[in-house]
Amino acid sequence: MAIQIATLIATAVAVYSALGIFFAIAFVAVGLPRVDHAATNAPWGFRVLIFPGAAALWPWMLVRWRRVTRSPRP
Repeated sequence: MAIQIATLIATAVAVYSALGIFFAIAFVAVGLPRVDHAATNAPWGFRVLIFPGAAALWPWMLVRWRRVTRSPRP
């Protein structure tokens, strides 16, 4: 029973991490300038630095990205 729970937790963490990595790649390449206009011309060094945070916090960043794409641009 304990091994099954541990396997379930490990699988959930792996799926969350994989989704986060795929999201972070898309967010750093395309979404970052849309969410933060100051980062439009951000160098790749900056994008590499925010990659782990975007991967870890991907659900929150996805909500922010979706909110920006739904609202009209000023």
